Amino acid sequence: MAHRSFRYLDSRLRVHADDETLRWLEEFLTPSFVVGDDAGDGDDAGDGDDAGDTDGPARAHWVVRLQRDAARYAALSATALHEERRPLPAFALDTEVRCYPGHVHEGQSVLFDEQDECLIRLHEDGADIVAPPHSAGCRLALLRVVRELAVQAHRRVSGGLSLHAAAFAVGEEAVIVAGPKNAGKTTLLVDALRGGEARFIANDRAFVTLGSRTTSVSGVPTVVSVRPGTLEKCPELLRGIARVPRTSLHSLEEMRAALARHEGQGGAEPLRISPAQFLASLKASAVRGGRLSAILACEISQDIRGHRLDRLAIADATAALERCRYGSGAQRTVFSDLAGRGELPDDTRLAGKLAGRIPVFRCRLGRGACAPPEGASALLREVLQGVS
Repeated sequence: MAHRSFRYLDSRLRVHADDETLRWLEEFLTPSFVVGDDAGDGDDAGDGDDAGDTDGPARAHWVVRLQRDAARYAALSATALHEERRPLPAFALDTEVRCYPGHVHEGQSVLFDEQDECLIRLHEDGADIVAPPHSAGCRLALLRVVRELAVQAHRRVSGGLSLHAAAFAVGEEAVIVAGPKNAGKTTLLVDALRGGEARFIANDRAFVTLGSRTTSVSGVPTVVSVRPGTLEKCPELLRGIARVPRTSLHSLEEMRAALARHEGQGGAEPLRISPAQFLASLKASAVRGGRLSAILACEISQDIRGHRLDRLAIADATAALERCRYGSGAQRTVFSDLAGRGELPDDTRLAGKLAGRIPVFRCRLGRGACAPPEGASALLREVLQGVS
């Protein structure tokens, strides 16, 4: 079984899986994660004084293994039939923590991912994922395990805040675009990237680290969901995309092969693609993160034309940030417990601290907002001038 080393800020993991899956995972996670045997080296995004860098190669904090083995999967499933299952909080998603049926055996949590047909067994060194050979969804389970371990471990160390937000960099400055579903985050991100001024950091989940001297934002890679309205406005998002089942679980090479076979070009279901597919379609570039300069709390407002920015008072900004916490904020999960003991960071306190440091703007996107020829350029100029 092949393996890769990954680093997310100061969290290090070694992942074992088949070559094709590792290539897909590497493509999905970069550049937010550093990949390779030197994943203990290099500079972190944005916050050099508090990011947790160490010089020289470092031992992995966690080991994650994906094993496709029909016999082992059947044996573990049969053994689990004799255990009493209960919902176990597992993965943070945009507005909730997803619970999986599972049990605790000899102090170790075992999760049953019935949709993606795999078992996830947590142990003190990380996690093992066991699936039958035909399970395509086990790639998603692997992504979620690696991502959750990395983010929860870093959160324990840094006390940072995970936001339901897109983010991009303009020069040396980073901007967060926060808001619930259908608030215009992806549309504004696409407009900023199409203009050529911005570089991608995150599409739906951003992690803010409040250092002693600077505040930085890092991307947390997630599947990019593109609404029909955004797709109609930006049809190039379909460039190079074969509309095959579970599109985001294909590497760019696998996608090219599917197109060469003339597979899946109908496009009836919603578009859900990987960050790598998203960037390749837009011919855009990405960075790991950057120094945070502004936060936009976005909303769609059909009663105005263009956009409108209003800087929020600290109390209102704190409330807006609390509403944009990723998942359900401070709720414990099996991964946060594995990553460390003790209380989780206080998200309310962190939101207030962030609102006191970084300008937060209410950003109303009305009819024709970010329309050609200027696109998002006028809005970005107004934001950056407002913080200068």
